[in-house]
Amino acid sequence: MRSWWPVIAVVVLQLGALAFMPLRSASAIASGREITLATEAVDPFDPLAGRYVVLRYGVERSERREAFGIGDTVWIAVERSEPAWRGLRVTSSPERTLATRVSLRATWNGTRAVLENAGRLYLPEDECLAADELLRADPNAGLVDLAVDEHGNVSPLRLRIGERVFGS
Repeated sequence: MRSWWPVIAVVVLQLGALAFMPLRSASAIASGREITLATEAVDPFDPLAGRYVVLRYGVERSERREAFGIGDTVWIAVERSEPAWRGLRVTSSPERTLATRVSLRATWNGTRAVLENAGRLYLPEDECLAADELLRADPNAGLVDLAVDEHGNVSPLRLRIGERVFGS
């Protein structure tokens, strides 16, 4: 008689892996605080997922050249400022969270720290095109509101360009 346990175990492991992927983003939205970062956006299209705005953040650039390996988890320390929080430094461990300062989890890609789960904001096609047009008119006008949880996980909530708000 054949045992189904190996098949069941493989299916459970695969489902667990799929469920874990959005867990950091969901945690940030559910229990996180909100910060705002300046962004530079592009207007791509994914045939499987639809239109989205690619979000790049100035705080992802590091002037400090600490020895990070590609794929390393790094932390971007940001401090409250207006209109957007400003980047302080990229480090190998999180700094103490304060009311005006927080560390964001990122991955080092060899040249910059990339915020995990914060690089895309999916929008309806008409909104995506309008956001792209506004950002092309004023490339420095984009602000992204992000949820950040206690572990530095982030999730984009909305994109603001002048008086227009895109997303949730």
